[in-house]
Amino acid sequence: DLTNQKVTFATGDLNFDYLIVATGATHSYFGKDEWEKNAPGLKSLADATSIRSRVLTVFETAEREGGDSSGLLNFVVIGGGPT
Repeated sequence: DLTNQKVTFATGDLNFDYLIVATGATHSYFGKDEWEKNAPGLKSLADATSIRSRVLTVFETAEREGGDSSGLLNFVVIGGGPT
């Protein structure tokens, strides 16, 4: 109800001064959903923690194997906006 500046729920009303409706965001692989396994999205702290863990694991593996002969240390960052 914009006139009275309130949102009505089954449990009651919520008054507001400003109302911002945000639908959220999801990752898009443009029809290539199989990319998700190797190209994780970054939309949350949990996503960031997971990516950090994956990167550190690769560094540790490369160090144990004595270098980057297998190409383990090749990273690609793809995205738009803040990426």
